[in-house]
Amino acid sequence: MRVRTIIDMLGCSSHAVTDEGLLDRDVVVWTASMSSLGSAPTEESSILTLARFGESAAQRERSYDEGVLLVHVPLSGDESLDDLCVPPHGVVYVASERPYHEFLDAFRRLPEQCALLSLRRVRLHDAFLHCYDLQQFADKAAPIIGNPLLITNSDHRLLANAGSIPEDRADVEEVIECGYLSDGVNASLESDGVIHDVRVSRHAVLTVSPRFGERWAHSIVYVHHMEMGRLDVLENEKPITPTDLELIDYAGTLVGVMIERLGVAGERVGAGSSVLRDLINGTFVNEETMRSQVVLTQLPLGESYVMLAVVGQRGAGSDYYTRAGRLVSDAIRKCLWTVEGNVLAVIVPVGRSTTVGYDDYGRTRKLLMLNRRFRTVLDHNDMYAYVSEPFTALSMSAGRFIQCIELLDAVGENHEGRIRLFWEDRFAVMACNATSFEKMDALIDKRVIAMKIYDQEHGTQYLETAIMSVNHPGSPAEAADALNVHRNTYFYRVNKVRELFFIDLKDGDDRLSLAFTARVLEGLGERFFIDPNDYAVE
Repeated sequence: MRVRTIIDMLGCSSHAVTDEGLLDRDVVVWTASMSSLGSAPTEESSILTLARFGESAAQRERSYDEGVLLVHVPLSGDESLDDLCVPPHGVVYVASERPYHEFLDAFRRLPEQCALLSLRRVRLHDAFLHCYDLQQFADKAAPIIGNPLLITNSDHRLLANAGSIPEDRADVEEVIECGYLSDGVNASLESDGVIHDVRVSRHAVLTVSPRFGERWAHSIVYVHHMEMGRLDVLENEKPITPTDLELIDYAGTLVGVMIERLGVAGERVGAGSSVLRDLINGTFVNEETMRSQVVLTQLPLGESYVMLAVVGQRGAGSDYYTRAGRLVSDAIRKCLWTVEGNVLAVIVPVGRSTTVGYDDYGRTRKLLMLNRRFRTVLDHNDMYAYVSEPFTALSMSAGRFIQCIELLDAVGENHEGRIRLFWEDRFAVMACNATSFEKMDALIDKRVIAMKIYDQEHGTQYLETAIMSVNHPGSPAEAADALNVHRNTYFYRVNKVRELFFIDLKDGDDRLSLAFTARVLEGLGERFFIDPNDYAVE
């Protein structure tokens, strides 16, 4: 049991200690009755003993190296522990309104309390060893702690809850339904200084809700000195005692291990944003909840965004992409990232439009292509980024992530350039999505197919000529130069395109159909399997 817990259980009005860390030391309570039984603690145990103030001057003047000495100080009137000299190392002065003999009786009952707490800790640890997720652990931990509990991560996402919540607590029920602590609840705790006190003290703190008059125990979940989330316990079924607070802290330690192991921590501790994960998976129950949780992140509202799917080593796991996420977030400001499957998903704000036209493409290209740090991350780690169409409604995040994956499937990983933009490869994506002959057949102009097959069989360049005619409208000279042929040869081919394939390159509809089909064929690449007999030209 911790020294801090023992002080609270004994009802001490105040205490004084040289090193505050001493209060968090686990100790074995040692009484005279235990000595008379001939039992002794192990050498590894830190012993806590009790003495009366003034009982021995030597006890107050030397450091207490054998364990922790609790010294009862009787105070009267306006006296306080501040009037005494600083306690030596290993000594804690405690003030109590009770006389020493009553205080001693309470101290002698502590071993039984310590044994009960130890038993509950063992039960919690056993539950931890036999649980595969946080909800299982919460279901088993709530009866041991004795009250309902909520487990959240650093994004304020509700990871698990268990126990009976009072019917009149609509706010708590809303948290459970929405899956997030509301920004109002968090703002209230922050403004009241509750969370600050918990962070500073590094142990569970018991507070009283000013609105409902109920008591909550709040414990910050830490792993490797990093804040991973929070464990909140509502005093509903039984009073929360000092031993309960210590047990809650222990439960928080186990929760931290599970959060780290399961990868459900929040972005602010460098393990990916669970807010973005819920955006991608579409698990927010309504727009209001979604926006309130996005506000808690660093992602600005009211801008345009793009989604990125970043891929690297084949078969790499979540640890690899977690490290990649930290590198990407260092290179791109105010982005959110999460590991989704076998890719790193990133949502990037690209600012607001300043023109009457659509300049999101240009701003995205400038933001990503000219970001030297981002490009260096991709180059040095052999990674590729696949960028979605820009969007303004965050509810479209799921669809935009699918675009990224479709772009990856369409162009693959062996291509020139580390960054591929959806709008520049949309035809390749459309072709890739045409998984059946019927779907592909509906996309393409059969006259262009016939031209492609004719070129393959006769070694001609009619399709390339037609494409250059579209790429250089109204400029036969530029089209001929691009083909590296004489103008007369260019005009001859244009006439043959009209004669053989019935495509008039002066007609707007024919030019549109040609350009669209050519881009789809380019996207199909080696997957272009058409029976030439179906498009034979006599």
